[in-house]
Amino acid sequence: MTGEEKPVLKKKGQKVWAGGVLLGKKASLEVLKPLHESFFANLWKKSQKGSEKSFSSFLNQISPYFTVIVLLLSLGSLFYWGIQQNWSLGFYTFSSVLIVACPCGIALSGPFTHGFLLRLLSKEGIYLPSGRALDELARIRHLVFDKTGTLTVRRIQLLPILEKLTEEQKQAFLALASQSFHPVSQGLIERLRERENSLIHDSFLQEVKEIGGKGIQGLWKGKHLAIGKLSWLKGEEGEDSRVGLKWEKEILGIYEIQTCFRKGLEKIIPFLSHQFTLHVLTGDGEGDKEKLIRLFPPKTPIFFHCTPEEKRRYILHLMKKGPTAMIGDGINDSAALSASNAAIVIMEENAHFMPDADCAIESSQIFLLPKLFKVAQKAKKIIIASLCLSLIYNGIGLYYAFHGWLSPLFLGILMPLSSLSIMIFTCFMSYITYLTIFRRNDYGSALSPDSSQSFSCSLVSGNFYSSGSERPV
Repeated sequence: MTGEEKPVLKKKGQKVWAGGVLLGKKASLEVLKPLHESFFANLWKKSQKGSEKSFSSFLNQISPYFTVIVLLLSLGSLFYWGIQQNWSLGFYTFSSVLIVACPCGIALSGPFTHGFLLRLLSKEGIYLPSGRALDELARIRHLVFDKTGTLTVRRIQLLPILEKLTEEQKQAFLALASQSFHPVSQGLIERLRERENSLIHDSFLQEVKEIGGKGIQGLWKGKHLAIGKLSWLKGEEGEDSRVGLKWEKEILGIYEIQTCFRKGLEKIIPFLSHQFTLHVLTGDGEGDKEKLIRLFPPKTPIFFHCTPEEKRRYILHLMKKGPTAMIGDGINDSAALSASNAAIVIMEENAHFMPDADCAIESSQIFLLPKLFKVAQKAKKIIIASLCLSLIYNGIGLYYAFHGWLSPLFLGILMPLSSLSIMIFTCFMSYITYLTIFRRNDYGSALSPDSSQSFSCSLVSGNFYSSGSERPV
């Protein structure tokens, strides 16, 4: 967060910025400021992406020209009647045209449509920071999915092959696993914990160290213990998908990793494939290859062992072919999310925070993805319709104002009513669109929004704590 190249030692009482990465043993922190006042939140606001091709930007670009046209029409009416030797009527029509041609439709249609829809979408667990995000979603042609934590449930299960632990050893491995937020560590906690909310004691744990691509290790009452890839624990070369528990020099536990795909994907993927070109990028191995092939349409590009930089380059390559959205969940996706036209983040928890997100969706609501894109496309049509309504209204008003048949005072009363009609029209159409799309079950009664369940599980032959092999996409 503060740009240090190397880890910095923090002592008790010192300030720690939100968004930093804690290495070693976990620590208890006191929150000094609410989230919206934090440096991290300010960074999010500064990093919000803009697009010159978005529809809102288009409206902003034509607004100055519209203003120039209004002034020219007003001056034209002034000099037209002036040439007719009727300057009093000229000034009369000049004021009338200036009032009636006020670009209220351009100024109000976008903000009211977007603002109303953003509020309605938040009720469904879909959060967007601005109307520009809806504009971007309406343009998307390519959808790129991350796998782990996006298509799959982050909460994994460990199937024991070997498990011979005493009560003290269970407490030791629970304490070590609690130092990491990795899904495998959380799965091990669920496996070893006797009660869901029982307290984990880590006061005897020392010298905790997490090793990228391998696992985590530490000391418990002077005894060495480690959790990680079985091949690493045994000191062997090669990859092993199994997870091991090592106490001193003895392997006390061996587990197979079982991942589960989110419920409802088999329903929404066909809907999305009709409208978008789908892609899958993952840093994991090919253990779920057959499952992904069955889940996605034939010839869907699926790449494994992708590094964050390879994901980013792939997104940039796709963007040359058309607007691209990246759907991910973790920090390792941030480079690809930032590079994409629209970044969609799947939130497993309410505290999940991603600065590069154009849209955040609660994981239990991932089945609403097709409806989100429908709303974005309808929003653009509502704005266009309100603009047409405003232009028709202004065109009729201009005709009467140019001939001096309407007084500036009357038009001054009438124009706020015009603005009010645009507000009512956009809000009404937005609400009708929301009801039409979200209150209709397009996927059948079999679909449940419960993300804690899954429609399929399979043994993964990927890597625990692994960043994948170096391979260009």
